[in-house]
This record gives sequence, C-alpha cells and structure tokens, in this order.
Amino acid sequence: MKSRDPHQLQIDWTIRLIEPVKPPELKPPDRVVLSTVETANSFIFNDCEICLNPEIVEIYKSGKDIATVSLAQAPDGGWCYGYHFDCYNGGSCSGAGYGKYRKTYPTRHDALLIAVAWAKEWSGKYRGASDVREAKLYEKFNKAIEKFRASLAQPTQ
Repeated sequence: MKSRDPHQLQIDWTIRLIEPVKPPELKPPDRVVLSTVETANSFIFNDCEICLNPEIVEIYKSGKDIATVSLAQAPDGGWCYGYHFDCYNGGSCSGAGYGKYRKTYPTRHDALLIAVAWAKEWSGKYRGASDVREAKLYEKFNKAIEKFRASLAQPTQ
C-alpha cells in the first residue's frame, strides 16, 4: 500500500470542499390526491382519519404557553379529541382522529373530559421541576386545568 503525504491529503480535502455540488433534479409529482370523508356535522377527515377542521377549545394561554383541545365527530357518530400543548421547554400535539388505535367517545362532553384528563396527566412532567420557571408554569397550568374542568361539571350538548 502506497503511503500518501499528509500535506497532499489536506490539499485534496480542500479541493473537494471548494468544488460546486450540483443538486439532483427534482420533479413534482404527477398529481396529489387527498381523499376526505365529510360527516353529518361538517367535520372533514383525511385518509389518515384525522380531522382537518376540528372545533378548537382553549384551556390555557399565557404568552407563548398554550393548551388547546380539538374535538370532532367521527363518521361513526362518536366523538374524538386531539390536543396541542406547548409550554416553556416542551410540548406535545395530536390531531383529532379516529381509527383502529384511537377510541371515540359517545358524546362531545365525554371526549372533552378525557382530553382535559390527558392535559392534566401531560402537565405532570413539570411536577417537582428544579427550574423555577417550570415549577411556576406547572402550578399555573394545573390551576387553569382545574378551573376548566370545574366549568365542565354539567354536560352541555
């Protein structure tokens, strides 16, 4: 095996970095098909069974910190929920959908209660946080969830 001069390797590397790289040619697809299903209540679901126009319910909002729940009535008549939590240094979201791995609930109120319970569970990650901002956010977020949950004591349709 032939030994190379280390200076020659440096020169080769420098030349490779300077040479222009031609990007591959990209072609747009011939067509894009999005199949949708519209329910009796005008909720539209895509082919992945996620609602494209859910009802949005705000649980908490303060500056950039937000917690919302999305609700939709699935084609089978059941209600499904999604959520969007974005707080300080973390967040989580999921669209309102139904299907093999996602349960639907008999009423909108039931779906909303389950979504609020999930918000409470998710916010538990802030419990006992060493960061003062996280600990304060946990307290605010949970107070807002409890207040919102109390307002749901009586089902409304």
